[in-house]
Amino acid sequence: MMYLSLASKWVVAAYVHRMSSSEEYSAQLRRAFQELQMKMVETKQRIDHGEVIKRIQKQREKVASLTKEQLERLEADRAVYRSLGRMFLKSTVASEIERHSDEIRKAQEKIAAIDRQKEYLEKSLGESEKNLREMIQSRP
Repeated sequence: MMYLSLASKWVVAAYVHRMSSSEEYSAQLRRAFQELQMKMVETKQRIDHGEVIKRIQKQREKVASLTKEQLERLEADRAVYRSLGRMFLKSTVASEIERHSDEIRKAQEKIAAIDRQKEYLEKSLGESEKNLREMIQSRP
């Protein structure tokens, strides 16, 4: 009697194992689907965040450019002041023009870096969407 009971346990265990493997496949598929979906959402958020930063950098570049143009119109020996917190620093026109040129260059570099990152993220997003479509189509 004990052997029969043990044998029936093995049959039940094998049946449960077969069922659990299909359920396990379904669970794995669901998990992979959720991970891909999360990756896509995160990538879209990173692209949007990059666009916001890019817009800010373009604004900084424009302000620095306009200020530089105004400084170039001044005489070279004229004293200029720039604000630093709650105080003003006396500076020369040439040093301020140089500082604004550096700001413009840095803003342009950041914009270029953001554009490169955006291209990479868009490629990654396209791959994720393709994988998601394939996963949905291969689903039984």
